[in-house]
Amino acid sequence: MNNQYGNQSNPVSSNPNGIYTQNYQQPMTNVSPNGGNKLPFIIIGASVIVALVIIFGFSFLGNKEKEKPGNSKREPEMNRTIMIYMVGSDLESSHGLASAELEHIVPSNIDLKNNNIILIAGGSKIWKNDFISPSNTSVYQLKETGFEKIKEQDLQNMGDGNTLQKFLNETYQEYPAKKYNLIFWDHGSGVQGLESDGIYGDMLSLVELDTALDNSPFNGDEKFDSILFINCLLGGIEIAGIVDDHADYMIATEEVSYAYPELDKFKFLEEIELDDDGFTFGKKFIDNLISDEKLDLISKMYNTPTTYSIIDLSKIKTVEENLDKFAKALNVSRDYYQIASIRSQSFQYGGDAKEFDSIDLYTFVSQLSTLAPSESQKLLNSLNDAILYNYALSDTSKGLSIYFPYNGNQYISKLMSGLSQLNARKNSDYLAFIQQFDLQRKTSGSYFMDVSKNQINTANNDYSMNLSDSQKESFGKASYLIFQKTSSGKYIPVYESSDVTLNGTKLKANFDGKIVALSTSKKNIPISVVKEGSQLYSAKVTVGENIEAKATLEYENGKGKVTYIVAEGGEEALPSMAILNASDYSTITFHNYQYPLIDKQGYFKKNWSEEGTNMNVNMDPIKDSLTMVNVAGSEDYYFAFCVTDLSNETTYSKLVQIKGSLSNSVGRQ
Repeated sequence: MNNQYGNQSNPVSSNPNGIYTQNYQQPMTNVSPNGGNKLPFIIIGASVIVALVIIFGFSFLGNKEKEKPGNSKREPEMNRTIMIYMVGSDLESSHGLASAELEHIVPSNIDLKNNNIILIAGGSKIWKNDFISPSNTSVYQLKETGFEKIKEQDLQNMGDGNTLQKFLNETYQEYPAKKYNLIFWDHGSGVQGLESDGIYGDMLSLVELDTALDNSPFNGDEKFDSILFINCLLGGIEIAGIVDDHADYMIATEEVSYAYPELDKFKFLEEIELDDDGFTFGKKFIDNLISDEKLDLISKMYNTPTTYSIIDLSKIKTVEENLDKFAKALNVSRDYYQIASIRSQSFQYGGDAKEFDSIDLYTFVSQLSTLAPSESQKLLNSLNDAILYNYALSDTSKGLSIYFPYNGNQYISKLMSGLSQLNARKNSDYLAFIQQFDLQRKTSGSYFMDVSKNQINTANNDYSMNLSDSQKESFGKASYLIFQKTSSGKYIPVYESSDVTLNGTKLKANFDGKIVALSTSKKNIPISVVKEGSQLYSAKVTVGENIEAKATLEYENGKGKVTYIVAEGGEEALPSMAILNASDYSTITFHNYQYPLIDKQGYFKKNWSEEGTNMNVNMDPIKDSLTMVNVAGSEDYYFAFCVTDLSNETTYSKLVQIKGSLSNSVGRQ
């Protein structure tokens, strides 16, 4: 299968309630940075050197640049050295995605007379090319005939900071240049780390990244022109705060970055010119990347709006200072409700995944501006100065993310400890703020809300529920579900949406009474879908020989069809996340799971989602189509709210029959 791609984050589980908002933005440059060579060198006449040697018996004396680790005075012959730190991990061993991207590099199209391109590759048990061996971690240089091994070394742990440090030091020493650029390629997991070695089972932590860069030659006057992260979720203020002392610019994404064999991420290397600075280097990467329409397709299917930005690292310390002042001005005890309310509704990167707790910094601060007007404005202004270039398919992605734990992640304590080490050399008021917030979230019971006894109204298509004043204060976010009751007394969730509004104390589902159904020659059969956006739905399906997949359904002019199918597992020869053509399969089987939802007391079971039995609905993609059907008054259909409070706990309302009155409530009165 040609059209395969992989998520360059650690495995994540998408929130089915996330709404995809398609808001296309053209790349906008906020600042026109000045380019220029930042590597001054002192040229000493040969006659002077000879005289000094004769007089003093030395080979060299006088003014000289600061020595770098493991290196003496060097005179660069090349204009630029580009270092690529590539960890294959499961992206390569399972799908060959690292090899696929390297194969796009055409040496004859790149100026190798002025550019060194040095690659270190490892961390995969299998390499699907003919020049990288999984038994060692060698270094390669791009030559006219392709990548050529220049140093063979024993197998290294690519998730160990010492491996990175050694690569940087030796490449600096052996391939001197006027400019340097560093590219990382593999998984990224936000503040959890990056570069996941699939052999050693180790990942480069942010502390290890910090230490490796601190002990590299790229400090002080001589820095990388840019550091480019071709990894997921590394466009955060925490990462920028690590690399700011070692590079002029950072290029990274707040969101997921996909390894896709048909997407040529390295094509921009063909466009690099002598005078390009780190900003131009990054802009050429981003502009080349977003020119491929496949990115929009992937964003739509996985609710991961594409975003990439260029950060002026000289402005990061000001951002950090203003962030600490802003955090110190917030009063968690006094303002928890407002902070938690905004945090609970913030889109979390990674497909709205809870694992990473990563949100957009600019958007979050602007939403809290009334709590600290002066401090928030200074922080927003400094963010505008630092974010030079930002491409985003979502208007809430401004270019820099931040870690804000809210979901009870099991790694919170460990991550807090790591961030504390990073913050040892700077103020840590923001870290103290999120620690205080997390403690208050876990220890105070005043933010919990239980809606299981609230009255539900379904009359006249008004699917609503009134909250008490205390429930309104504790409200975080909500979704609603439509269930079909089976003859066995179980329930099939056939429709799920986050399209709800809270007006005063009235929580209302924006539901018109219609759900998605498979239209056959005999009848319309409801199928289980999640509403992802306007006229856009997703469903779990099976195609072919037990290939588990996710289908995207779209409506146009009142008619619906399956537009995309993405494999999530199945045949050994078919990689996960391969894009499948619906017309290639005779049937598409939708997963309509039935559940014993209600306990003996008449309330929703806490773990009902784990007790399902599959009831398949088959669709012929050639003959059958999709339609919308009105469920009111037709069969046994039921409605329920799912509400998340400010402690991030989820509860369900009563389950009420749509066609009946409130007396037909399944839940206990």
